[in-house]
Amino acid sequence: MQVKTMAGWRASGSDLGKYLSVGDAVSADMVDYFLGVLPPACYRANLVQIGEPNSHVNGRATFATVCKPLGTCYWKYAGNCHRGECTEPRDGAR
Repeated sequence: MQVKTMAGWRASGSDLGKYLSVGDAVSADMVDYFLGVLPPACYRANLVQIGEPNSHVNGRATFATVCKPLGTCYWKYAGNCHRGECTEPRDGAR
């Protein structure tokens, strides 16, 4: 499994949304970035969301999200999710 890192992101020269794809494994330094860029929108032992909204879907803000799936020891990028969630919402879903 390839793990996305801060060094890889810097070397890519792209923005976060282009560097990471939903389901990518991310390194501890990427999780630290999510925690440190702004006060997090959500911070739990298995979920971290960047504090600034990325967009709005169905009238609710979405945040760049990393989570640690149950029973795993790695973090993964979950996309732009509603606060406290780790699945990207579909436009129009309620």
